Amino acid sequence: LGLLVWQDMPAMASVPDNASEKAEYEHEMKQMIDQHASSPSVIMWVTFNEGWGQYDQARIADQAKKWDPS
Repeated sequence: LGLLVWQDMPAMASVPDNASEKAEYEHEMKQMIDQHASSPSVIMWVTFNEGWGQYDQARIADQAKKWDPS
């Protein structure tokens, strides 16, 4: 049995309005990538799940690619 996983970050209810919320989101995303990067099933990191709570999308995507360039 083979599974392909698109690993999502949970959506936030709204765009974070302060630096500490953004830092926490990015910290948790880094932890998720570090925890699952060696899994052969993960084929994609979805940096924002759903269409709300998004911010700095290009920068966040670039950061995810830096953390896992595979």
